[in-house]
Amino acid sequence: MRRQLMPLLGGRYRSAGTVAKFHLHYTPRMGLALMMMMMFDVELHVGSQIVVAQHIWTKVTSEMAELDPRRGSRISFSAVVEEYYKFTDSGLERIDYGICQLEDVALAAGGEGVSFAEYIGNLKQS
Repeated sequence: MRRQLMPLLGGRYRSAGTVAKFHLHYTPRMGLALMMMMMFDVELHVGSQIVVAQHIWTKVTSEMAELDPRRGSRISFSAVVEEYYKFTDSGLERIDYGICQLEDVALAAGGEGVSFAEYIGNLKQS
């Protein structure tokens, strides 16, 4: 659990993270697929402090897709801290904290891996 994000719930913060991978997440109950992105070494700037999360999954926004980041790209953005429910490996439901509503997305440093557009292209071919 990312408890360090709990006090920041609902706030929008300037942030940065490194793209780790992309994923198509299917939600059976809602019957829809969401494009997701995992970032690591995520920093949220809270006043003069930096709150760090080892990794975070977030939805790929249209602004993020247009930026077309690569795996390994360092991106900056503003995001809102949210809470959500997830299931543990043992099947227990628990609350966790993440980020959503990414805006003002910019490339801080380029990566060397597969780009988001290449990932989508590979999905369509499979």
